[in-house]
Amino acid sequence: MGSIRLSYSYVVKDRYGKTVDMVKDKRANSFLPRFLELLNGELSMIYAGTVSAVEQPVIAIEKTISDWTAGAKQTPAISVGYPLAYISAAATAGDHSYGILIGSGTLANTKNTYDLTAKYPHGDGVGYFNYGDTTFSVYTATSEPTQAISISRTFVNNSTQSQSIIEVGLAVKKAYYDTDTGTTRAATILIIRDVLATPVSVPAAGSVAWTYRIKITVS
Repeated sequence: MGSIRLSYSYVVKDRYGKTVDMVKDKRANSFLPRFLELLNGELSMIYAGTVSAVEQPVIAIEKTISDWTAGAKQTPAISVGYPLAYISAAATAGDHSYGILIGSGTLANTKNTYDLTAKYPHGDGVGYFNYGDTTFSVYTATSEPTQAISISRTFVNNSTQSQSIIEVGLAVKKAYYDTDTGTTRAATILIIRDVLATPVSVPAAGSVAWTYRIKITVS
């Protein structure tokens, strides 16, 4: 039977680069309804040389338009525009607005979850983590009909004490064409969020490399 599977792995290292904790390919059940809202918006666009606007409401973290309210499902939808519109999770080092994100929040996911509840911002010191680049790799298995996308990011705890990670998510930027202003804008949408049963402790001056893996098995 064909399937899609989301999993995560992580490796925690101390200040000397020694591995002190790791988990490999643990199943995650953390796709949020925002993922379906985003997919619905993309699939419902009409292509006729250019892509016509089909407004589909979505809950986003933020949107670069004055009438947007974070956490409220509303239009104008993000899925309006032309073929130049894109979806990206490729956040660069220091950018904690999207890509893989980490936090200390403990609230369970609901159908309206749209953001981490207590995100660690980028920086040094207690209450911060240093965010690296979000990177990607495509893997094709030879022993079974599967393909997977791996999305990874390393976080460094540049503080004087250990810090715990309890929530992890993946947020994407979605470009869209604002027909009211004639400009390209962007929305930030959280499509994955895990609340960990066991917090991941990162020692002072240590790091954690986190990977999400989306695997498809064809049958």
